[in-house]
Amino acid sequence: IICGDRNAHSPVWGSHKTNTNGIIIQEAVNENGLCILNDGSPTYFQGPRYSSRIDLTIYSPGSGVSRSTCAHGNMINMMSLGMRFRVVRTRF
Repeated sequence: IICGDRNAHSPVWGSHKTNTNGIIIQEAVNENGLCILNDGSPTYFQGPRYSSRIDLTIYSPGSGVSRSTCAHGNMINMMSLGMRFRVVRTRF
C-alpha cells in the first residue's frame, strides 16, 4: 500500500486535468499492475470553493485491499486549525 500527497492530477482518480506528476503515476501504476483506491472524491480542500484530488492510495491487487474493504468515514472539519480530512478505516 502506497499513500501520499503527490500533487498529481489525472481524470483516472477524479481530477479535471492531467499534469506531469499524474502522467508519471499513471505509467507507474500501469507498468507495475497496481490499482488506485481513490474513488474520485476530493482529498484536498482550500476554503469553501476549491477542492482537488492530489492525495492517492495505491495498492497491489494481491494485497487483500480493495474498495470494498475500506469504509470511508465522515468528513472531519477542523476549521480552527484550517484543516479538513477524511478518516479512512481499513480492515484486513
